[in-house]
Amino acid sequence: MKTLLFLLSATFLLNAQCLQEPNEVAVGSCYELEGESNLAQAAYERALFEDENNLQARLKLAELYQSMGMEQQASELLEGVNDSQLTPEQRTSLSTLRASDKVSKTQFRARVSVDLGYDNNINVNPIDNTSSKALSTPFIRTRADLSYLHTLNDDGWFARGDLSFYKQVNTSERNYDSTYFRLYGGGGFQGEDFAIYIPLFYERLNYLDRDLFEQKGINPDYNWQFNKSFILNINGSYSARRYIQVIERQRDDNIISLESGVIWLQAKDFAYAKLRYESYSATNKVTQFVNKSVIYLRFGGLYSIENIVDLRAEYQYFKANYENVPARNIQRNDDNHNLALSVERDLIKHLRAHAQFRYIDSKSNYNPAKFNKQEFLVGLVYNY
Repeated sequence: MKTLLFLLSATFLLNAQCLQEPNEVAVGSCYELEGESNLAQAAYERALFEDENNLQARLKLAELYQSMGMEQQASELLEGVNDSQLTPEQRTSLSTLRASDKVSKTQFRARVSVDLGYDNNINVNPIDNTSSKALSTPFIRTRADLSYLHTLNDDGWFARGDLSFYKQVNTSERNYDSTYFRLYGGGGFQGEDFAIYIPLFYERLNYLDRDLFEQKGINPDYNWQFNKSFILNINGSYSARRYIQVIERQRDDNIISLESGVIWLQAKDFAYAKLRYESYSATNKVTQFVNKSVIYLRFGGLYSIENIVDLRAEYQYFKANYENVPARNIQRNDDNHNLALSVERDLIKHLRAHAQFRYIDSKSNYNPAKFNKQEFLVGLVYNY
């Protein structure tokens, strides 16, 4: 009898302790840790009743449904997840893979955006980051991102393919129109708290009224969820870039990069910090400004204001050091600051409106690399 009373008291104290958590999702997580699946389910369902857009509650409940063998309920629940609230990192991260990609054998996602904007310095070369003269123009920008994932077996192996297409048409400075596409394909493995993805990729850029370059490479990616809210991401790449025009072949180079970062997830909100190193090595050692090393530091996040609007911000700093060409005796070092601020809001299911301001300030001891740039745009994003 004393043992029974002790167990009942312990259960009561446990339940009371979980109920002291700050929100229903935390209450449900507490119950899950103690093996109280039914109480956890009730807590997550209460969270969704209070706010049907609570992404964290939806993912947690779907994962719990799967563990209880309720795959149909999990699949139906995830139909309401709005991918516009996820970063690319989140879409490929373990938390999203665990919650959604295991529900069915195949997953298809699409994101299409159309923007109208104004750029006060369109004449910034995307290859060598220089601007000889500031030219302003309104523009129309379209982008499409398609992703297909197929689960190969129940052990965690999967195949994935991604296609990105980007086109910008300027209303006045048409010489600076650009078209870009990138194709990814590869396979990976998803474990209990980590995911590995190893894709090959091909990309091509048309700029200044010509096919500028093509690039091929490999881009391994690793995600590890080391607690409920944090994900560690490590990725690297090796690629060969080849210029299409014969006169520009002396700029052909190989690129090696390594990146590490941390992602924080909390309901709709997220934040991230990443550090990246890139090394460019050209086969032609005579052309200036082809061999360089670049360090990138990037911070960003999204904060949702009571389901009214989402505020997104990203700051990126990079420092580039160029190898000196003895014949020209020119030293070059660049410091670049890039800040983007945006406001976003859901209009209807799958459709989101956004407005963005971007400011770039480039400082250098090489005059053509000294410039600043401002860009404004408004647009619509459709997510499927």
